[in-house]
Amino acid sequence: AEEVLDENERLRSLFGFAQSRRSLKFEPVTVQAWGTSNWASEFTISKGSADNIKVGDCVITETGALAGVVREVGPGWAVVATVIDTDFKMGVLIYETRETAVAEGELSRMKDGYLILTYIPSTSELRTGDTVMTSGLGGSYPSELPIGTVAYVNRDASGLTNYALILPLADY
Repeated sequence: AEEVLDENERLRSLFGFAQSRRSLKFEPVTVQAWGTSNWASEFTISKGSADNIKVGDCVITETGALAGVVREVGPGWAVVATVIDTDFKMGVLIYETRETAVAEGELSRMKDGYLILTYIPSTSELRTGDTVMTSGLGGSYPSELPIGTVAYVNRDASGLTNYALILPLADY
């Protein structure tokens, strides 16, 4: 009974998100398998091309957080690269400052569950706890899907630019 109540709450949350983002098309899926490679962070979902799933589609959690992007599709399945995967790279928006940057997976950070934020403006007031979301610039991905929160801000070794570590909102 508790499992059914939990599922009911997740579905209500997703329905509320779907109502607020009517421009998006939603297709409920389940995770069928997790990748086992040390070089990639991916999972396989239960729907594919027969369900109109395409490479490049965003996959979100029931709370609306970006979990990853479809990288490969079969008739009844699709492989999703998570946001911490080394192939992940996306223009993002920092919600609090409205500045743009680039979020990308990096092998050295993947094992710890982080992605890196680069190309941060030198005048940025980026702080720990700031929310990072999809920018929607370029038209490939929807705007304002939350990705994660800033966990750490630092200068790179040259001292010229800032970078930050992002903790994803999706729980892998």
